[in-house]
Amino acid sequence: MGLGVAAAGAEGPAAAVLLVVGETVLLPLGVHVANHSRGNYGLGLLTSAGVAALGLFLAYQFGDDETAKQVAYISASAVVQLVAVVYVERKTADNLAASAW
Repeated sequence: MGLGVAAAGAEGPAAAVLLVVGETVLLPLGVHVANHSRGNYGLGLLTSAGVAALGLFLAYQFGDDETAKQVAYISASAVVQLVAVVYVERKTADNLAASAW
């Protein structure tokens, strides 16, 4: 469990919501800062939220009420989320650099 969630005293579904929201907002921020703020944070945030929503949908639609399957879908969506946000950040940085010339 994440340190922030443990500090907040959240358990069960509330903890899961806090973790997903925190990841959705902070992951694109970390990628944006690591890229020296050259990309588009807003677009990265939208991408992150879309992938997180898709992951949650898949987890609860096809998870068959089995926690292990739901965790697998959510974990896989976190990896896809990272790859998608890095891709968007790099592409928008390239587009901004090309338009500056």
